[in-house]
Amino acid sequence: METSQTIGKISEALAKAQGAMKPATMDAENPYFKSKYATLAAIMEVARPALSANGIAVIQGISTDGDPVRVSLVTMLVHASGEWISSKLSAAPAKADIQGLGAVCSYLRRYALASMIGAVADQDDDGNAAAGKTAPGKSIDKTIEKQKLTVVRQEPDKQVNQVQAQTLIQSQPQDQEQSVVQNQISGRVAMIKEIFKLSAAIGQTPLEMKAMIGKVIGLDRPIRESSEIPNAKIEQVLEAFRQEYLKHVPAVQEVAA
Repeated sequence: METSQTIGKISEALAKAQGAMKPATMDAENPYFKSKYATLAAIMEVARPALSANGIAVIQGISTDGDPVRVSLVTMLVHASGEWISSKLSAAPAKADIQGLGAVCSYLRRYALASMIGAVADQDDDGNAAAGKTAPGKSIDKTIEKQKLTVVRQEPDKQVNQVQAQTLIQSQPQDQEQSVVQNQISGRVAMIKEIFKLSAAIGQTPLEMKAMIGKVIGLDRPIRESSEIPNAKIEQVLEAFRQEYLKHVPAVQEVAA
């Protein structure tokens, strides 16, 4: 994630916009996992009025590079003051044709926008084609297939156990891993946004904020961008900024008085 030199005004505007946003309607069904999700149009429907009312515009630019091709999306939130916040997200489509590129672009745009503005997380996504995933039951592991061929030769009790085990394996939700990753990303983005807000509240410049983060995570220099913060230390960084903010609270109250 990258930002303009100052982010005080856009942070305040984004906080107001988030307070006005309602949860996006899950208006589409994933044909692979039979679960519902909110489309890009549904997210924009609840986000655009709140963002526009607070002077924030959304810009998303797509580029491709590499062989095999990789799609990159840069999402920018631009405030009327000139301040901005941007984030880059990349993925490789399963097939380098127009359908594969279109699927991964839709996936990136929706997830990047939802993460940047703090929209409610989807149950699932329509990026399975981009990830090369198939619906449950369409593809069976060869080991399980062999077990099916040999199960008739086993004793009755063992046969029942084998069938139960196989049924359990095939019935497990295929999108659990994806949901975990999505929740981790959303949680990280939320913590980084809080760090930015705390830094602005105590009057730090972007360079001072980056230097403090670098010191907390053990670097001998300021960080260049937020992606340098390890997931294992993001909570430690947030706690450091909270403690620093608490030190400034008396001074802030005194000035206000």
